[in-house]
Amino acid sequence: MADATVKVRRTQVERRAHTRAALIEAAVACVNIVGPASVSTAQIAATAGVTRGAVQHHFGSAQELYLAVVNHAWEEIAAVYRTAPGLDVSLDRRITGWGTTMVQAYTHPAALAGYEILVHYRGNAGFMAEHTPMALAAEQRLDELWVAAFTDTGLSRAELVGIRHTARTFMLGAVARRLMIPETDADLRRELTDLLRAFLPARQ
Repeated sequence: MADATVKVRRTQVERRAHTRAALIEAAVACVNIVGPASVSTAQIAATAGVTRGAVQHHFGSAQELYLAVVNHAWEEIAAVYRTAPGLDVSLDRRITGWGTTMVQAYTHPAALAGYEILVHYRGNAGFMAEHTPMALAAEQRLDELWVAAFTDTGLSRAELVGIRHTARTFMLGAVARRLMIPETDADLRRELTDLLRAFLPARQ
């Protein structure tokens, strides 16, 4: 009996999206290995398995590719946030869960690459002007996910947002600290969970 399986060809839009995603993932991998200052678009294209011209065709420039990587990082952080426990879980378990979630979010490969890219481009006014609205919108989404998980604590929205920002600052500092002092995810989870417990239960 003949094989009746029909191979469906992807549309041009699907192929374009696939190539863009491959280049973004390749950029994440390359940046995390050698840093944005050392990686070339040729290396990124080779890692993605496409021609060098694909970067120019899909992004126009390395800077636009890196902006897409940072946007991807924000999306991945939000995706991890959405896996955190909600109001159906006890406060103690929620705090532990969010400690784990935030460590996973900010040590995600895309987040680490995004962090390095932002440090590298921090003096580039054009890059930062494009990134700032993206960052503000992303942070607002993260605030809403966090606040929704702790509305039963009796704390105001401003207080809850302040606690998340403190935890975020801890994690960003931890990411930088890891460059000098090796730490395990377990160490970070414990430290961050202790930090959250110092704020959330004490103010009920």
